[in-house]
Amino acid sequence: MVVPGGVDSSRFNSEGNTIDNKAFRFLHIGKVENRKGTDILIKAFNKAFEGNKEIRLTLLADNPHIKGFDINDFIKGLGLKFSTQNIDTKSFVPDVLQLYKTHHCAVFPTR
Repeated sequence: MVVPGGVDSSRFNSEGNTIDNKAFRFLHIGKVENRKGTDILIKAFNKAFEGNKEIRLTLLADNPHIKGFDINDFIKGLGLKFSTQNIDTKSFVPDVLQLYKTHHCAVFPTR
């Protein structure tokens, strides 16, 4: 089977979305490293939406090349002056498709 554009639209589509309409949800998935811009995303999101419970960011982020990497420690190390209570972190999900279907927008701030 050939998947045009790298996305299987029969699986990755809006059908069956289970989005919580109480909050607008951004999603970022990726390896945490400089070229991926995870730090920029967190800083910008935090500055723009700090404490706003109606706008959330979910990070499914890791770096298997850094022993003991923890996304929450990474966020703390950014020295943010605002609260990060509207940022949710995950290190693993069994079904990435379901994760996509529970968010409004995916963000990939690659440098």
